[in-house]
Amino acid sequence: MSIFSHLCSSKNRTFQSINDMAVSLLFQVLQHNPDYIGTDWLVVVACLAKLSELTSCSSTTTHNLSKIGFFSRDFLNDDSLKTFTLSLIEFSTSSEASVSTAATSNTFGNKLYSSAQKKLRSIKMSTKPDDFSTLPFALVLLVIVSSSNYQRFHHVGQKILAHFGDQATSNESDIVRTFSLDVISYLIIPRLIANDAEKEIRVGQLGEMVLLLPLCDVIKQANYDDTVELGLVKLKQIVDDGYNLTAAWPSIIESLSTVADVPRNNGDWSVCCTTAFGCLKLIVDGKE
Repeated sequence: MSIFSHLCSSKNRTFQSINDMAVSLLFQVLQHNPDYIGTDWLVVVACLAKLSELTSCSSTTTHNLSKIGFFSRDFLNDDSLKTFTLSLIEFSTSSEASVSTAATSNTFGNKLYSSAQKKLRSIKMSTKPDDFSTLPFALVLLVIVSSSNYQRFHHVGQKILAHFGDQATSNESDIVRTFSLDVISYLIIPRLIANDAEKEIRVGQLGEMVLLLPLCDVIKQANYDDTVELGLVKLKQIVDDGYNLTAAWPSIIESLSTVADVPRNNGDWSVCCTTAFGCLKLIVDGKE
């Protein structure tokens, strides 16, 4: 059994009674040997999720947990970042996925969620502030990791965007679906701006077709009319803002054309059709 399985497994100890020495040891290993953790990142993520729920931490434990923000380019090499990201994605879809249950207390989880909420305020956020405490820990941490590794987003960006696209398309929770669309907007808009500033896509950047595809797929595939409606609103705003979307036009137009097809459930699709028509009108009028 690995050191992480021994320290983090709920079979070995209860997380409410985990001692400061164990937490300190875990974070010492993370700080000094992050590139040798390998597949054990999944165990670490499970441990962090449990720790995020603790309502009573000593000052030592709280200090160690506050270091969660060190998952940056100065801390993880590219391969470790990929493995860590894939572990977050895998854990967020597992039956063990945890949520913060102490939104009003001074927990590590609450601080993490508050940080993600502040970051998403840079866009027109649709997720209600009170709903953040019900979101899966791994999804929220993905926002922090993506933000901390902005310059290396091309290493993991496609998988992160695709994952949030899947969550927006098929998750049974309307809160998770809304949050996922917020995150997609938060992740792609700065990169569309950067692409426009560069005038051409450099090696290492994600082109507009790759960036817009997850959002277009949500519009095409989601069975929830409220999700498709929000996806259309975000897409329409992107088109209206005038980014260079030349390579993405085929995907955009295809997604808009699917809205007029036979409804995917018994919801009210009239608003979706109106929004899709408005987006098409912007395109026809030459809005870029």
